Amino acid sequence: MEEHRVTVGIHSRRQRLCAPKMDFGGRSSSAAAPAAGDRRPPTARRSTDLRWGCLCVLWALSSCTAPRPTLVVTDPDPSVKIPAIEKAVRTKDRGALPQLVRDLDSDDPAVRFYASHALEKLTGQNFGYRYFDDESRREPAAQKWRQWLLDSSAASHHLTRQPP
Repeated sequence: MEEHRVTVGIHSRRQRLCAPKMDFGGRSSSAAAPAAGDRRPPTARRSTDLRWGCLCVLWALSSCTAPRPTLVVTDPDPSVKIPAIEKAVRTKDRGALPQLVRDLDSDDPAVRFYASHALEKLTGQNFGYRYFDDESRREPAAQKWRQWLLDSSAASHHLTRQPP
């Protein structure tokens, strides 16, 4: 049976470092016995153990995320579509123009906003389109965009055709 010293008053540093910690059952805790050469107080050892435990849990949780979808403007999910629109503007991807024109008729005002902004950045045109207008007011500007797209694709097709 172990003998435990109980002192009243101010403990010396040695007593605080070496005195076994008691748990509720009156037994000494194995965590209280310092490792050879470990002169830190038990609270510092527990704090370090807690930090390592938290880091391990955080690492495990961070490695369990779902893979991010590929950013394409044709994705129906706005949480994918909007970053894809922003990427198309950054990279000046004119291949996204047909989808951006289709997105002017989206039910989601955020998608309409990003599509109109992207079209203006990529082409320098806006044709009076305002994403926040109701459908009847947006339609004439959306029609102008559709016509512009037809004209620009016909012009690019004409330029890329080889002469006979």
